[in-house]
Amino acid sequence: MWRTFDRVSKLVNMTDYRPIPCETYAELEVAILHQLKLRMAWREPRGERHLETLTPRDLNTRNHEEYLLVEDGRGEAFEIRLDRITRFEPMGTPRRTA
Repeated sequence: MWRTFDRVSKLVNMTDYRPIPCETYAELEVAILHQLKLRMAWREPRGERHLETLTPRDLNTRNHEEYLLVEDGRGEAFEIRLDRITRFEPMGTPRRTA
């Protein structure tokens, strides 16, 4: 069976990732810019649920999926896939920049 290049590339890049709304992405960008801590809830691929206060550090895209790089209260960094975030809210007010 012959496959076209486009069809093969679609098969290779198949994922269950669902893009988040642009408004939500923008809110995360603002939190990073202002170094806001976020009270964040998310679920792991196996269904485990988490609720923690985290510091967002960066947004990354890999294999057509978007991730938020965060740091927890112990200084450990990890990524959360954006479509696995169920809710978040800023803690405190934005820091002033000079």
